[in-house]
Amino acid sequence: MKSKKINDCLNRFHVAMPKPRDNRDRPTCIPQAVLEAQAIAAAKEKKKLERDLENENGGAGVYSASLKKHYLLANDEWKEDILPEILDGHNVADFLDPDILES
Repeated sequence: MKSKKINDCLNRFHVAMPKPRDNRDRPTCIPQAVLEAQAIAAAKEKKKLERDLENENGGAGVYSASLKKHYLLANDEWKEDILPEILDGHNVADFLDPDILES
């Protein structure tokens, strides 16, 4: 502990070390359910995070995360489509209804 009040805390701590009282071996007791849970947790594959993808693809400054991959669309191929600003000579923004959620 790195603190100015370490001396105030030291009198509250006590580490107990058991003394051997006979020649019996007393190993640690870990419940079977805990051992099974640890085995399941070790076998489970970890979810691949954006940080892992960044490290695999060149690190910070090289890898650019795609925010479009989380879009919920009917067809996954549409996620990386480029949205045009002008279509058939008309501005696409003119066809957007700002009050669509209210109606």
